[in-house]
Amino acid sequence: MLDKLTQLEDEVRACSLPEFQKQELMIHIDNLRNELNSTEHHSNPVKNALNNLRIAALEFEKDHPTLTKNVNEISIMLSNMGI
Repeated sequence: MLDKLTQLEDEVRACSLPEFQKQELMIHIDNLRNELNSTEHHSNPVKNALNNLRIAALEFEKDHPTLTKNVNEISIMLSNMGI
């Protein structure tokens, strides 16, 4: 659904409507996007928490690549040992 809103935004930007009408449409699109995001956020808190954890892990890996690599290697070694 959010992809469709993005497509709609692109179409509004490209159309030949007066600028004030485009702005009104963009406000409505933003409101819809915010409502969808709010609904998604409240409808599945576990999915959202896991997604936030994934994003945090990726950011940590980006900021600390050497530490992440070493921790991954130790984890694999322990796993291979059955620990």
